[in-house]
Amino acid sequence: MKVGIYPVWNSGVTPSGFTDKWNMEGNTITISEGGACGLVNLCRERFWLGGHCYPVTNLAANLNKYFLFFQLK
Repeated sequence: MKVGIYPVWNSGVTPSGFTDKWNMEGNTITISEGGACGLVNLCRERFWLGGHCYPVTNLAANLNKYFLFFQLK
């Protein structure tokens, strides 16, 4: 994997690596599968979402993302 500034999140508790591309905006809640199955993370900066991690998207406008994150934790 090419080294860059954006973390690559998959199924671990730490990034799988870093890349120079991103496919998700910051302040995104993710839930991993596989290795650290069920790990809930809040990625504050842009990042690359891998195949073993799912974003929580399309939230209602009146839902506080940080409240949801702490409830899922």
